[in-house]
This record gives sequence, C-alpha cells and structure tokens, in this order.
Amino acid sequence: MSGPRRLTIKQLVVGTFQILGRTWPFILASAAVYVLAVGALTLVLYLMMTAISNSFSSADSFDDMGSVMTTILTVLVVGWFVMIVVNGVLDAPWIGIVAVATDVTIRAARRPAAREVAGLIRRRFVPLATVFVIMLLVVGFLPIVAGLLLMNMPSVMLMSEGTLVLLGLLYIVVIVSIVIVMEFAPWAVLFEGKGVIAAFARSATLARKAVLQLIALHLIWAFVGAPLMMIGMELPSVLGGILLFAAGLFVAMCYLTCQGLVYADIRAVEQGHSLVLRFATPPIPVARAWAEVRELVGAGTPAAGAAPVAPRPAPSRPGPAPQVASAPGASPASPFARPWPGAAFRPAPGWPSPPSGWAPPANWRPDPAWPPAPVDWRFWE
Repeated sequence: MSGPRRLTIKQLVVGTFQILGRTWPFILASAAVYVLAVGALTLVLYLMMTAISNSFSSADSFDDMGSVMTTILTVLVVGWFVMIVVNGVLDAPWIGIVAVATDVTIRAARRPAAREVAGLIRRRFVPLATVFVIMLLVVGFLPIVAGLLLMNMPSVMLMSEGTLVLLGLLYIVVIVSIVIVMEFAPWAVLFEGKGVIAAFARSATLARKAVLQLIALHLIWAFVGAPLMMIGMELPSVLGGILLFAAGLFVAMCYLTCQGLVYADIRAVEQGHSLVLRFATPPIPVARAWAEVRELVGAGTPAAGAAPVAPRPAPSRPGPAPQVASAPGASPASPFARPWPGAAFRPAPGWPSPPSGWAPPANWRPDPAWPPAPVDWRFWE
C-alpha cells in the first residue's frame, strides 16, 4: 500500500480556483478594506513628504539646511519604522482572513463563517501581527544593510558590469530565500498555536518541504502580480489603473490561497494521509456575491431558493460502515473516539498539532484555553 502523496501542480492550481470560487466575496471584501487602509496610510506619507519638501524650500542658510537634513533623516527613519509596524498590523487581519477562510474550506469542506474567522484572528492577533511586523522589518532592513555594505566597498566602482549583475542576482536569491523560510510563520501561529519564535522555526521546517512550490509562487507574484499593481498605481487613466490594480489584487488572492493549500497539503502528509479536496458547497455565483457577504457577516439571510448546504459525506471505507470505537469510559457519540481503525485525528484550528498517529485517550477533552472547534468540524479522516 502506497504512502501519503503530495498534491500535484495541476491539483494545486485547480484546488486554488475551487477554493476561491467558494471564498472570493469574503476575501475580496477584506482586501478592499485593506486597500482603503493602505490608501489612507499613503496619504499620510504624502503629506509628510510634502512637509519635508516645504522645509527644504524655507531653509535660508547652510546652518538651516543642516538642521533640516537632521530633522528629515529622523522623520524618515521613524516614519519608515511606523509604516512597517502599521503595515504589519494591517496585514494580520487581511492575510489572516485569507488563511482561515482557505483552511476552513479545505478541512471542513464548506464556506467560512465570518464569526469563526474573526474569532480565531482576534484570539491570535497579537502574535500574528508581531510575525508580520518582523517579516516586514527583515525584508525592509536587508536593502539598507546591502546598501551600507556597498558604500563601504571602494572596489565597487571598479567592478565590471557582469560582477555587479551577479551581486544583484545574489542579493535577490538571499532576499527570496529569507522570505521563503518565513513564509508559513503566520499559518503556524493561526493553526498550530505557535508563539512568535516557534512559528518561525516551524516555518523553516515546512518551507523545506515546499521549496519549489514557494519559488513558483514568488515568481508569479514578482513577474505578474506586483507589476500589475505598480503599473495600475502609476497609470494616468483612472479606469485602466483600477483594472490593472484589481488584476494584481486577484493574483495576490490566488497566491495566498495557493499558499494555504500547500500548507494544508504538507500538514496532511505529516499526519500520515493524502489531502483530498472535497467540497460540500458549490461555488458562489457573481449574482450572489453581495448576499453571500451579508450572510458571512451575519447581516442577511439565505436568498430565496438557495439550495441548503448538504453535510459532507463520510469518507468511504471498504467493508461495513465505520462505527464509533467503544473505548472504556468513552461515549459512543464522542467526537474524540476513533471511528475506524487507522483514522487520523484532525485538531481544530488553533489547537496544538499532535504527534503523527496520536489518538485521544478515553475521556479526553480539549483544554478549555484552546479556541472552540467549529460547529461541524470533522475530527477524523
């Protein structure tokens, strides 16, 4: 009997769009809020740079110019740090929503509910935001370090163009490698209950098992998503700029969703089984988008004529239907009793990850400090 298998490239691509088909109104709404918040932050930055420019124009002497330069450097350093911290805090809810929505769609085979998504992010917000801030500080600090190193190398001016190109490529490789190592830290915080330091250590372990997939995702983002968003922001045509920016945002949604799928795939193999994508809910049609968003935030009711969500069928197993194990002291209806030999226990989002092959003992109950499991969470597969 063959062991667990990882998803193929085709399965990752198809699975990404299947998940997006069930989560896109929710994710798009959260992304729109994020864009508005970043827009407001950009406006503050613009006003700050305008004030700096006015300070330059009002300087009448060399001494005044020196004082202005000192002030500008201080403002830029402090402003740069504040911008990174604020961006990290803004990344936490947006990317966290994508991660939780993707995980719920994969593991529970249904559309996410806003309350459970917001609840998990709220409980893990501080370590999640801290992880994002550290990631942005590392990525933002490395160019400064590289620039200072080059400034203190007199031989740089004597280097050939080929050598400079190689140095540039080496710099890109270092940056991408560091980002890949940190890639799964937010997922480890949300779904494995890791602290900040432990999340980065766990991320490095996970990333080693998905290097090629993560490199492919970064290439798609670097050559498709990011350029579309940058060109969209600079395009003179407002309509064209919005369309290009929206296209780049769509690539970002695909990137993060596929990243969540890769994470779930790795976790499934670690737990001794292959990830199988089954969905109990159909994709969301465009005509239902606003109604779905209202339902997700609890502000509306299902549209008339909408088909009820069918419960996910139990996995098929050869022989008779599986029965709940009758362990001593365990209730026959206990969700923590192994339902069939070889079933793998699936911890709920936010619970610690158990060792491979672990099964709850008789009378086992989750720690009250852990977040509650979703109502229809399947603990076995």
